[in-house]
Order: sequence, then structure tokens, then C-alpha cells
Amino acid sequence: MRIKSVSLVLSMALAGFSVVAFGQQATTSNQANKVLSGQARADLGQGAVSAAIEVNMADVPAGAPRNVLPPPEPRGGISEEEYEARKAEAAKGLGLAPGGARGTAPANGNGRETSGANPVFAGQSELNGVAPADMAVAVSPSYVVQLVNESIAVYNKSGVIQTGFPKPLASFFTNNTGDIGDVRAFYDWTTGHFVVLADDFTAGVIHIASSVNSNPLGTWRQYSFAPWGAADCRASGSACPDFPQLGFDDTTIYVGINFFPSAGGISDWMLLLPKGKIYSGAGFSYNIWNNLSWGGVLVDTIHPSVPLAGSEHPRAGIAVGSFNINFGGGQCRSGCNGLMFWAFSNNLVSSGSPGPEFSAVSVGTANNYSLPANANEPGCPSCIDTNDVRISGTPIYHAGMLTGSLNTNGSDAHAHALWFQARVFLNDNDARCTGAFTNDCPQITSAQLLNEDCFFCGGQGAAGSSFFGALAPNIGGDLTMIYNYADNNTNAETAYTARRATQAQNTMHDSGFVLCGGSSAAVGRWGDYEANVGDLSNVVQNYTWFSGMNATTGGAWGTCIGRDGFTAINQP
Repeated sequence: MRIKSVSLVLSMALAGFSVVAFGQQATTSNQANKVLSGQARADLGQGAVSAAIEVNMADVPAGAPRNVLPPPEPRGGISEEEYEARKAEAAKGLGLAPGGARGTAPANGNGRETSGANPVFAGQSELNGVAPADMAVAVSPSYVVQLVNESIAVYNKSGVIQTGFPKPLASFFTNNTGDIGDVRAFYDWTTGHFVVLADDFTAGVIHIASSVNSNPLGTWRQYSFAPWGAADCRASGSACPDFPQLGFDDTTIYVGINFFPSAGGISDWMLLLPKGKIYSGAGFSYNIWNNLSWGGVLVDTIHPSVPLAGSEHPRAGIAVGSFNINFGGGQCRSGCNGLMFWAFSNNLVSSGSPGPEFSAVSVGTANNYSLPANANEPGCPSCIDTNDVRISGTPIYHAGMLTGSLNTNGSDAHAHALWFQARVFLNDNDARCTGAFTNDCPQITSAQLLNEDCFFCGGQGAAGSSFFGALAPNIGGDLTMIYNYADNNTNAETAYTARRATQAQNTMHDSGFVLCGGSSAAVGRWGDYEANVGDLSNVVQNYTWFSGMNATTGGAWGTCIGRDGFTAINQP
């Protein structure tokens, strides 16, 4: 590998500056989607990094990961024992079922309208990764890049793995401890760059790399970020940056972090990184929001979105979050309602700038949601952890609409995906942004839920659970959802379903198909999220690609990758 710079992150101290966000009362034309009043706050700071380290993928050796520990899972101040007790409570169905009229069971009796996946091929497995898999997929005109915890692989679009893959992330990223995971990725269709992210848990550092062009087999530029200072997710009593999220727009790469201070509690961070300088490998300063809160309560997992197409030019970075760790008795054990939509604008450090802008609104959901029960598998009730009600898979932005999903308890006291599509609305500009910065500071004024469906929340299979939904639309507005499924008779598997843009509101048409079945009972912790992205290389065929996890021989995990899309008016 050729090293351009060996300097690591140098962070600047956070400024003690609080910002009151735009959070006034507003309504939409649909009274069911009334925007709730509230107040969002955050603290503003800055960080800086030196020029990138350049690494040629051909110089990265293949091999097994160096670390065998699963990613840490801080619970926001409660013990693992208390978390499991809350999960057991959820399984009893103590009045925590979703409410509201939206969302119906799929219309299984009316035939399927999910388009079959082709191709479908095996991805990485526990042989070269660490449980759980988690998942990241990015697709270019020629390649599919898949990341799991501890490992990266590149395939052509026929499913042939490229020479020398998979490779350990500990060998790909420089200056790391080998304890690396919680992966994310995207492909920027506007500029032709892959971007991948991973968390170094022992070092408390976030690593990001961008390919110099659309070929992931060539050179990558890498940066490391730790503006919070010393942290080690493996050391008792230490701070911990956990569960990173990744998004972007025309100017900015957004990195969201669930940061757990050593003193306890949660602090949600959003790093605002200049996309152009990352692609060029330059050093730069960057703005940071931290201590994001709603109504005076600290939030977590405000998840930035990824635009579907190169033709998308959102005027702000759009993010969405659910109420989670600090709400509803903790992890929404007593139930929560609503989604928070955030807009981040004028993000970059620039001479004369009035500074970055953020704003947020909250929209009530037709369904209440609550901490989901763990999923059953054959011979082992409640053995698969379904995590909490955070939005785990990366939300996709398309034509002003955001698509995402969270896990919730159904009326059957089992875990199910609560998926949604929402439109967000921005004003022209904050009055403080004038001169050269006029119209650079739009604020979010309202949001409207267009679709909301609690998928099979009335029951599925033999005490079944459908969880970790990840959704992606295509250019035509058709939608595919990949999800995990398990029940008393079914080992953990990955399934997918789809709906046309003309499908009845608030529904999926059917349960879809199994992408990769489970062959044994899963052992150990299950994945925290799956991945689903659009493919713009052929807009006539309108494909999406997805990757999910299944239980294989001996309870280890495997993954599979598939592509689907509606390509005819009478399909399937």
C-alpha cells in the first residue's frame, strides 16, 4: 500500500453552543398525519483530519479476521440482565400491541405480485466474519460490494467473487486494533465512488474509505474519526461510539453515532463531512452536532438517508429517528408513538458562513410501537434477539420521500417490521443565512406519512417473527423489502417481498419469497440490520439489490445476495 499521510484524527474541542431547532406546530392535509409540537436541540462543535491514507485493494491480503468478539451492544445504562427481562416481558404481550388502523395482513389469497429475484448467490459467511453479520451492500454499474462484520467482498453482477476476496477489514483499514465491524456502505451514482464505514470498537474510532473511482478493486482513500476523544467499547467504564450510520447528499457525507459517555447515558452525534474533499483525499475541518434531543430528552439513532439516484438533489440532508432508549420506559417497553424527521443544511466549514443549520419535526404514527419480543426458532423459544425499536437499516430518499423500517411487537406478542414512507417539506431559507449563503439553509417545516404498515403484526406462521426489514424503492416508485423470518418450525432465514407503486396504501401485497432458508438453529447473537439498495445501471429494468442473513450448518450464519425488479406490466 502507498501511504499518502500517516496522521490520524486530530479533533477540536466542542463549542458550548446550543441551538433551538425549528419545531413549531404544523399540520398536513391529512389529519392523521398531524405534526406534533416539540423542540429539538443539539450542541455544535468542530473536528479536523489530515489528508487521507491511500490503500490499493490489490495490496490488501485475504485471510481470516483477527478478532472473534461480537460487536458490543450498549443498552443506554441498563444491564444485559435488565434488557433480557424487558424482552421477556414483551413476549408476554402486556398490552403493548400496535394500535391504529393503518397496515393490513398481506393479501396471500390474491396471488403474488412480488417479482422473483434473479440472480441469487451466496455472499460471505461466518467462516470469514464475526457473529452477528450485520450487513452493508453497495452496487455500481459493474460490481456488488458486500460488507459484514470484520470482512469485505466484491462480486461481479453475476455473483462471481473477485480474485483475492473476501478480505479482512482489519487488513483493509490502516491503524486499527483488528476489532472492527458495524459496517455501512453506499455507491454515489452522481460521482462514481464507493464509500464504506466501520467502527473500531477497541480504539473507539470510526474508519471511512472512498474508492478513487467506480472500480472497488483499485485504490481507496481512508480517514479515521474520533472527535469524542478517548473511548474503548470493550473496557468497562469507558466511553463507546456505537452503531454508526451513513448517509450523503450533494455536498455532505453524514455519519451518525450512538455515543455512550463514560459517565453513562446516551449522546447522539452527527458528523458533517465534506464529500468532495473525502473523494479527493484532502485534509479538512468539519462541523459536528452532538447531544441531539427532542422535548428535552436525549435521542439515539437519528439515521441519515441515502439518495436513490444521481438525479436526486435534496436541499438538505434528510434523516429519521424513532423514539427508543430514553422513551416509553426505556426501549419503548411501555410503548411509543411517532417518528422524528430531521434536516441538516449549510453543513460545511466555509469562510463567512453563518454556520450549519438543523431542524426537526415529529409526526404521529397510526401504530404505536414497543420493544419487540425475541424471535422463536425450532426447539428454542425467544432465542433470536430482535434488538429494539431503533431504525436500523439505512433509509432511502427518493423524490422527496423517505423509506425506512423499525422492529416492533405485534398484537401476537412477536416481533414484526413496522415500515413506512414519508414525504418531508422544507422552507426556502433561514433568515440568518444571507448574501452568498442565501437559500443554503432550508429548514424542515412538516412531514406526512404516505404509507405505514405493521407487517403481519396480527400473526404469521407458527408464532412467527418478521424483523430487521430493509427497504429500497426503484425509480418508478415500486418497493422491495428484505426481512428476517423465524418461527417454531422455521430456522432463521431471509425473505423478501415487494409492492408496486399502485398497491393499496399502507400494505404489502403478499409475504413474498424466501431468499435463503435456514438449515439449523441459529447460535449466538443475530444480526442488527440487513441491506437493500437501488441499481440505476438500467433504469428501464428498475432493479434493487439486497443482502440478508440465514442460519446454516451448526448454527453459524451465512448470507445471500439477490436482485429483483418489476420488468413487465403483467409480472409476475
